[in-house]
Amino acid sequence: MASGRYPNLETGTPTSPTYSDLDEDRPEAPIRNTVPSSSAHPTLVNVARYHSPTSPRYTPTSPGYSDDEDRSASPRSSADVQSIQKMKAFRIDKDEYVINHFLGKGEYGVVFSVSNKNQEMFAAKFLKALQPASKIAPGEIELKVYDLLRQLPHPQLLQLVSTGDLLSTPAGFSTRVILTRVLGLSIWDTLNKAKEQDIQARARNGSTSSMTVPRVAFPLQSIKMMCQKIINGMDHLENLKVYHLDLKTANIYFTENEDFQLDFSDNSHSLIQLSDVTIQIGDFGVCRFHEVDGAATVPRIVQTQFYRAPEILLGLPYNTKADVWSFGAVAAELYTGDFLFPGAVGPDSEVSQFQKILTVTSARMPREMMKKREKYGSSRIGGNIHSYLKRSASSSSSTQGLLQLKRSDEAKAFFSMLTSVLILNPDSRPSFKKIKKNKFLV
Repeated sequence: MASGRYPNLETGTPTSPTYSDLDEDRPEAPIRNTVPSSSAHPTLVNVARYHSPTSPRYTPTSPGYSDDEDRSASPRSSADVQSIQKMKAFRIDKDEYVINHFLGKGEYGVVFSVSNKNQEMFAAKFLKALQPASKIAPGEIELKVYDLLRQLPHPQLLQLVSTGDLLSTPAGFSTRVILTRVLGLSIWDTLNKAKEQDIQARARNGSTSSMTVPRVAFPLQSIKMMCQKIINGMDHLENLKVYHLDLKTANIYFTENEDFQLDFSDNSHSLIQLSDVTIQIGDFGVCRFHEVDGAATVPRIVQTQFYRAPEILLGLPYNTKADVWSFGAVAAELYTGDFLFPGAVGPDSEVSQFQKILTVTSARMPREMMKKREKYGSSRIGGNIHSYLKRSASSSSSTQGLLQLKRSDEAKAFFSMLTSVLILNPDSRPSFKKIKKNKFLV
């Protein structure tokens, strides 16, 4: 797409807020399973209509940002979820929406399935109130990103339905509520659904072990088409001077709620067959804008742990190459059906995550990254990793370990692309524009 189509984001359009190294605003936590709402007669809450960007549907996702998240607590029983449930319904102008059931919650909001009088289904995101320690209101950046996408839409990026202001605000929430269309399953959901079918098929074929491990993946041709679409969408964001910073299979949705066929294989991965692999990238809640005049970003924790780029873990300033790393992790997941870098969670999660990256890529830390860490690194991010790496810094690296995942020579071009993307040093990682020209995708 010609560069002239893109606005000058340094004047008249959103730019990145100023962050300090102590900025504590965190990305949204993972979304949980759905739960039915009460069928009691609705109490209406009036909403003033806006036409503004919104966020996508929410579904159960991969591990989130906060390693100390309380996974024992049920989000459906939390006070914020209950306060929305008590609303029962709300209005946007003359349109009444009934709150059906809980879809999920995150750091910045709670999401419910809602329907209008025509029984059309939407996802409504109720944004939380601004916290005293936070510099950015929940949804503020997300809405700015969607406003850019309204001006310059892209078929691989989710679009607005509507958003409005609650005239009566539930406790703990801002006035803003966001509506979005409901898409099909995410890639993450599809993989998990296929794994359930795969386990059943293996049981029918004589597997009696309670520890049966499902093995599912997408065919190479489907992977090629999905990667092309993901890269096109991410390249569009780059042209708009936006970092996504949470690219993962749980945030990439099939546009239609279409079922799939599972070609079962007893000796290898069962293949997920779809007649339509059209996808859209969603969840712009933790996006950031490129700094004005090319200034370096301040190090901060972004990206979901298993998709987090090495420079983020190390506490270095980030750029679009962090999204490129996440793309590589996503592409590998399409082929293997599993996380490529499943590090441990808990107090030592950052070191464990980095060790997993080094193991899978068979790489050692480039000396130039260690020097950057000492010069530009955060005082509070990546310190444990830095101490760990001081004993193993090296200028050499190799990605031969990735090739052990290859199941056949047909995937040679795919793994060539993968190894060119998953490079520790972001300065050596290709841009999305360059990846477009990779042999596997052409």
